[in-house]
Amino acid sequence: MALLTINIPDPIANRVIDAFCSQHGWISIPISGTKVSFTKKILIDYIKTTVKRVEGEDAAGAARAAAEAAVETDIALM
Repeated sequence: MALLTINIPDPIANRVIDAFCSQHGWISIPISGTKVSFTKKILIDYIKTTVKRVEGEDAAGAARAAAEAAVETDIALM
């Protein structure tokens, strides 16, 4: 398994975490967890969403190309 580590310098860590929390709707209630755990969840969700979108677009493109090639081969008009 690959380990992805992001290092945020201490002097700006709170700014970065506060910005992510503000942008993504963190609220100060027990169910939200800490700001750090919330930020980690947002980043993980972003990575997953990005991979799904890119792989979905690639699969759709491959399916479209296969269908177009099949049409050209299978349908002959006289």
